[in-house]
Amino acid sequence: KLIQQLEKQIAELKAELKTLRGEDATVEGDIVYQDDSVIVTYNGLKENEYGDGYTINFIIENLTDKKINVGYDDESINTGFYADIVAGKKTKEVIDMYEDSDDYCPMEELESLEFCVVVSDADTYDAISTSDPVVINFAN
Repeated sequence: KLIQQLEKQIAELKAELKTLRGEDATVEGDIVYQDDSVIVTYNGLKENEYGDGYTINFIIENLTDKKINVGYDDESINTGFYADIVAGKKTKEVIDMYEDSDDYCPMEELESLEFCVVVSDADTYDAISTSDPVVINFAN
């Protein structure tokens, strides 16, 4: 429990640091969304191993004492992810961008990504929270 409290405080300090930097670009390690149930951290862009696209990487942390589902809604890019996360744990998730996709945007031209974070109980599917739109700005 103490570790979770400390990680929540670290996340709050990282969000404050981003504000103090005064930069619009989201950088690897920035918290892009946080509430009482989840922390979503941007974990960078990476070309995929097959050379036909790239991934937008995230780390999602469950701050609750139960298993939750985390997904995205209202994405500006017609793709997303859905993750089940055990109580008190973290997981890595990606949004895959493939060249043959209708919504594909080359990595060097990617300006921003907008989505809402949706958190629900993994057993009952009852909504826990839905964020306001989250915007990630990429540095090009």
